[in-house]
Amino acid sequence: MPNPDLPKRENLVIEINGIYEPVRYDAMTGECYESVYFHKEGKTVIRQTVYDHDSLLYSLKPAAEEKEDSKKNNVKQTKRKTDKRKDKSMASGKAFMYETIYNDLLEGIRNGTYPAGSRLPSEKELAGQYGVSRITSKKALELLAERGMISRMPGRGSFVLETAVKQTARYSTPQIPETNGQAQEIRQTGRTIGVILDSFDSDYVANYLRSMERECSRRGINMLLKCTYGSIEAENQAIKSCIEIGAQGLIIMCAQNETYNTTIVKLALDKFPVVLIDRKMQGLSIPCIATDNHRASRELTEMLIERGHKQLVFVTHASMGTSSIKDRYEGFVEGIMEDAGINGCVLEIPDYNPTPGNSPIGEASYDEEGFKKLLLEHKEYTGYLCIEAKLCYLLRKAMKETGVTGEIVSFDGTGDMEHEKVIAYVRQDERAMGVMAVDILEKIVRGESISEDICVPYRVIKLNDI
Repeated sequence: MPNPDLPKRENLVIEINGIYEPVRYDAMTGECYESVYFHKEGKTVIRQTVYDHDSLLYSLKPAAEEKEDSKKNNVKQTKRKTDKRKDKSMASGKAFMYETIYNDLLEGIRNGTYPAGSRLPSEKELAGQYGVSRITSKKALELLAERGMISRMPGRGSFVLETAVKQTARYSTPQIPETNGQAQEIRQTGRTIGVILDSFDSDYVANYLRSMERECSRRGINMLLKCTYGSIEAENQAIKSCIEIGAQGLIIMCAQNETYNTTIVKLALDKFPVVLIDRKMQGLSIPCIATDNHRASRELTEMLIERGHKQLVFVTHASMGTSSIKDRYEGFVEGIMEDAGINGCVLEIPDYNPTPGNSPIGEASYDEEGFKKLLLEHKEYTGYLCIEAKLCYLLRKAMKETGVTGEIVSFDGTGDMEHEKVIAYVRQDERAMGVMAVDILEKIVRGESISEDICVPYRVIKLNDI
């Protein structure tokens, strides 16, 4: 089902009697956000942009009376103070409390604290235990239910499923065995790394692979290659296999929609050398090599607006939890919110399931008629941003068959992008990412401490003489 239209924003000015340092709290995620405020005539004045789904909960810390400075200086000071609060919150694990609750319950299922058929603590009990709202604890339980771990029965509670116990039992940290057999042979040949990708079905991934293989060859590194085809279970097995064979480090492209993996978390805790590529995991100090997806998406959005489009569509699939897609969505939202006259919505391709193919487009199954119906329901929208080339192809096909008009911008172009409806696309530098991933992983293997994410430059390719 498509997401509803993006909520309208409202700029609020909130006056509070007294001198405070306000920090906004999100009841859904438990995250603290910066507040823009200043003090005037004994009052704290907060300026806040909100959308209709936002909560307005503030933590008010009494502040000493201060001389009235310019708004600019006050904002700068506020940012410094709230950043410290946010860092403290992150360090204590409270930045995303629903994830903390989710992970703790998942670990309880894995270690037998909550066996199959047992009842988990209620929303109220979890809220009291973690010091959060019931909205936050509810989200953690709903996430477990969505992933097939528990069954939620109204009026009775949440119960652990047998399938969850079997699944989590496989989530164990792979251990490096004694060197023997194949592992001994590989280690004797020199350095070895494992490369784990989620697919081979696009030019985008193929370019990663080619660049990493060439860089490994140049450096005299053995490269073990595994493909997970989007399965977290296969990802865990690939990690275990690479380490057992003798990989001294891993380059991982996480599966779509993967926000947490016990195996990868334990690798990070054990300081096993790991580099993520394209997609990152929230809260882990593992370096990630990726495009600045937020900035690129905003640039594409602004291009559509500059061409006169006031009704914009974000075309995606069901993997909105993937960090790269999430960043693209946030860039899109930020772009349309700059102008009150711009509206946006999200169209999710129904039942989309990419499968490996031999062409840049590949083969994909989806509800074609359902997608065309959604397109016709939103035919007043004229500017489209696609998150990847495959969806761009499907969108163009649907527009042609329905007669819907508009212009398209997209991520990841192919030779098939030369089309009257496509005006621009983002070309990511996958080759540079592959080289960087190998380089950084080798530095970590040598003992260097690298935790920062690295953004690789991109290019916006304009088509059709625009």
